Amino acid sequence: CQIVVTDCEVGFAAGALLEIAGRNVPEVKVADCKLTRYANTKTQGRYHALRIAAPHARLTFQGNDILPASPFGDGLAIEAVKWASIVGNTFQGCTTPVEIGAAAGRVLLAANLSSDTQGPAAVAGAGAAAAADAANAWDKPARG
Repeated sequence: CQIVVTDCEVGFAAGALLEIAGRNVPEVKVADCKLTRYANTKTQGRYHALRIAAPHARLTFQGNDILPASPFGDGLAIEAVKWASIVGNTFQGCTTPVEIGAAAGRVLLAANLSSDTQGPAAVAGAGAAAAADAANAWDKPARG
C-alpha cells in the first residue's frame, strides 16, 4: 500500500493524526499540510502528528506546519523506516518535534524550523545521533 496525503488541513483532532505501521507499506508521503490543533485533549499521553513503524517504507515529510493543541502533542515519531526525508517543516509547541527510534533507517533532517519546544530537545531518541542534520533551525539542542 502507498499512502499519500497532500494539501490538507486538519482543524481539530482529540488524539493523534497519522498512525502508520506494517511491513507491506513501501511509500508514505505527507506534504504541504497544516497538521494543527491535534492532541486537543486534557488526557495525558503522547499524541503524534505522524507515527510510523513500517520498516520497508520510504517516508517523505515535506512542507508541513505542525502545531498541537496541548502540551501532550509530539511532531514525528519515526520508529522504523527504510529511509526518511524530513524537509522544510515547521514545528511549533511540540513536546518533541522529531523522535527517531533505534530501528529507523537512514534519516535526513533538512531546512526544518522549531519554536516553543516543550521538551528538552528538538530531536530525540535512540536513533537521533545517526540522522543527517543540515540547515535546520531548532530552538532547543538538536539532540537529546
